[in-house]
Formats: sequence, structure tokens, C-alpha cells
Amino acid sequence: MHVRTVCTGSYAPDCLLLEATCNFDVSLCGFEQGIDDKFDWTRHKGNTPSSGTGPSLDHTTGNMTGYFMYIEASSPRKREDNAKLYSPPLTFAGHMCLEFYYHMSGVAIGSLKVTIDEKVVFSRSGQREDKWYKVSINVSAIVGLHWVTFEGVVGDGDSGDIAIDDFSLTAGSCAYDCSQKFHHFEKKQDLPTKGGSDVEHFTIDGTRFLAFANSFSDTEGYITDSFIYKQNDSTGIFFLYQTLGTHGGIDMEYFKIGDQHYLAVANHRVGPAYRQNSVIYQWSQEQFVVFQSIETFGAHSFDFFEIKNEQFLAISNYRDDSSYSTNSFIYKWNSNKFEKIQDIATEGAVNTETFVISNETFIAFANHGGWRSSPQNQDSVQSAVFKWSGQQFVKLQSFQTYYAWDVKSFSDNGSTFLAFANFKHGINSPIYKWNGSNFVLFQSIPTRGAAALHPFMMCSQTFLGVANHFNNDNGFNIMSVVYRVSQEQFIEYQEIPTQGALDMTSFQYKGHTYLAVANCRTDHHKWNVNSALYKWA
Repeated sequence: MHVRTVCTGSYAPDCLLLEATCNFDVSLCGFEQGIDDKFDWTRHKGNTPSSGTGPSLDHTTGNMTGYFMYIEASSPRKREDNAKLYSPPLTFAGHMCLEFYYHMSGVAIGSLKVTIDEKVVFSRSGQREDKWYKVSINVSAIVGLHWVTFEGVVGDGDSGDIAIDDFSLTAGSCAYDCSQKFHHFEKKQDLPTKGGSDVEHFTIDGTRFLAFANSFSDTEGYITDSFIYKQNDSTGIFFLYQTLGTHGGIDMEYFKIGDQHYLAVANHRVGPAYRQNSVIYQWSQEQFVVFQSIETFGAHSFDFFEIKNEQFLAISNYRDDSSYSTNSFIYKWNSNKFEKIQDIATEGAVNTETFVISNETFIAFANHGGWRSSPQNQDSVQSAVFKWSGQQFVKLQSFQTYYAWDVKSFSDNGSTFLAFANFKHGINSPIYKWNGSNFVLFQSIPTRGAAALHPFMMCSQTFLGVANHFNNDNGFNIMSVVYRVSQEQFIEYQEIPTQGALDMTSFQYKGHTYLAVANCRTDHHKWNVNSALYKWA
């Protein structure tokens, strides 16, 4: 391994690592094969033996003369076999930049994980395009001698070769460049929550806030405070600023009418009692105070929208105390308060989304339908889209969903999409595309108890965050996923470890994108769990 250092004395501890690089063209550079795995990595040049997988060209040279490291997925290898490659001990001090290139093309690709000692700093699974991808990882919290480990895991067949090349560890932060092929979210801050069910970001007079709806506390139960965090503009760190008393708080919606700021909070339940007043707060004298109470029935979400300069508020009602067949509400702003103007028949409504296509306003409801045990119900219920007629919303189209928990609309390359999060484990979540008169199925993406969808833009590209809540195998400690649009399809971009995640949101701060995730619970039936803030790096 090529190493450059600068020293202030004659002993090794007086030396600071400037650069450690390896392109594998001459040797393994001190990398060693693992002994606690199933097989070894291979140093190779040119095409790998299996067809339809592996790189054909070395990354360093761009031709077939250079070498790279890869795992061979064909026989005698079988699914879940792993191979580990350990770096020599490397000196970490202050801000460091770890970079490498990887290649994961093939229909049977397994996974690649990179760790520094036991800390996972990169994880990727599934097929990507037939090209080399660059990974840049900022490392600042690790000091001293440590080992970097590359672990490749075999997928479902021969076409699953995974390769790496051009490893480097350099002093200083990685360059932020949107033209690079890969960036990732890294954790910036833990934020204590109690059954975190929703996260909302907003700014008031130039100050940024993060509000978390808390649904349940280990000690207080459903009657617990929800939290509003305020950002310290000099450090970027959020601190607890205000608490709001909530009853199974499950959603928050920030909005502004004129020069006034409001925050609507959906109170879901207290034990078996779903009939609760939800509350709209108004910003006054540097805090939120109660402005209006609205009777709701297992309220699950608020959605604020405008039509021709008039303001509306949609409320998704999950159930009353006896039935999931409960109307959801449309309220309209009238001078100084909201008044109900329409009931919409819903079945265990969990979320709603309003959007505009060609100056026409639509609203979609994600119907969960309630927990069912009888086999004839098949765990499915019709979610629906309604169109504004000028006086009220009229049903336009129904969709078969499975315990739907969220619905989001977004645009990409001039097309409008509508995505539903299917909460039922083992069921993919569908993305529909508008064809001019209705929505048609565009793609289904793998999800695991999907609870929230969050479309957002970075580097002029469309991303879709999916908050996965649980699955039968791993419980609530599960990977949520960020997808990216590539060649008119959504492909998995990054996995993020979460604990019963129920929501996510993103925002820009000083030129960087941040992603906040609301974590609800752990596998140990603990609801007082940290939610998290991630930074795009």
C-alpha cells in the first residue's frame, strides 16, 4: 500500500497519515483474507469467469491490463456464503476521507458491506448498472489504529460477482461533488423521541425546527408530550425547544396563512378510545399555543392545501370506537378558523395527499382498513383518489392496497406519479403513473412493512425515501431504503438502519441535504427510542 505521512518527531506516533492508497495492480497492498468467513476474495484482471456479471475492465487503467479484487459467485459457492478482506492497520486522526470503487452488476447480486472495526460505514445490496461506482465516506469520530473490512455476500446464483478497486484513505473531508456517481447519508445526530410517529421540518423567521409527534411512552403511555427541536444555526445541532401535550400524537402538519404560522397535531388515541380532539397550534411570542380544537376519530394525518387562494385542511380518520368505516374530513378556512365542508367515506384512513395536475386538484387517501384476521378479507382494501369539482371532491379512481399506510405524489421528467406504502410485510409497494385520464401501474418496489414515502430532489435527481417499519424476520430493527430514479426506474440506492421507522423528511441547510427519520420502537418493546438526523455526504 502506498502511504504518505508527515511527521513532527522521529517516532511513529508523531506521524500523521496523509494518504494510503491501493489499486491492486501490483499486489494486495497488505490486505489479508479473512479466516472467519466461507471463502476468499480473488485478485483478477479482465472478465470474470461467470457470464452476465462482474467487470470487464479494471477501474484504474480502464482496460484489461489492470487488476481488481472480486468475489466469484459461481459453484461451489451458495447463497449467503461470505468473503472478508481486511486492510492493514490504518491510522485515523481527525477528519479523514475513505474512498473506493465498486462494481455490482448481475441479476443474482448479493451484498457488499464495509466496516471500520465493527462499525458499518457502507452497505449495498442488489444489482446495479454495469459500471464502476465511486463511494466517498467522511470519517471523523474514529481515532487511532483501525482496520477496514470489505465483506461480500453471495446472492441467488452464478451472476453475482462483486468487485472493488482503487481504495484510498486520505486526510481531510471528502470533496462534495454532485457529479460523482455515489454519495450517501451518514448519521449526524440522535434525537430522543417516545414512539416517534411523524417528523415535520419548518422555518420561522429564519430559524429551523424539527417537530416529532410522539405516540407512546414507556412510562406515560399514550398521554405523552410531543417534541419540537430548534436548530442552533452556528453548529447545526438541534436542541429540545418546546413540548406539546398529545394523546397518542401521530402526525404534525406545519402551514402558514398570511403571516401567521400554524402547527396541526393529530391525536390518535388513548387506549381503546379513538374519539379525541386534535389540535391546531398558532405561533405566538416564540412558542406554539392552542388555536383550535377539532373533534376527530382516530385521527392519523393532516394535510394543508390551497385551491384558488382558498385554504383547506384534510383530516384522515382511522376509526371511531367501534368501526374502521369512518368518514375523513375536509375543512375550509373561514376568516379566523377552519370549518368542515365535506365528509369522505374512508376505511381506516391513515394518510392523505393533495396534488395538482394541469391546474386540477386531486386528493388521495391511503386506506389501511384495520387489522383483519379472517382469510376472506385477504388483507387488502381499496385506497382512492378524488378530484375537486369546484365545490367538493368526487371519487375518480380506486387502487388495491394492503394495509396502506402512506400515499405520496411527485413529478419526474414531466410525468406525475402516485405511490402507496403497503404496510403488510412481504408485499411490495406500488408506484402509479398518470396517463392523462387516470393512474396506471408503473413499478412495484420491494418494501418491508412500509410506513412512509418521501420523494425529494438532490443533484437534479429524483429520490424516494421509504421508511420500513418491520418484518417477520428482523422485527423492528430494519433497514429503511432510499431509491433513486435511473433509466425511468426506481433502483435501491442506500439502506439506512432504523428502529420501527414511521416517517422521514428532508431539508436543505448550508448547501447540504439532511434526512430526518422518526423511529417508533425497538425489538425489546421499548418506545423511548432515538430518532435520527442524517447528512448527505
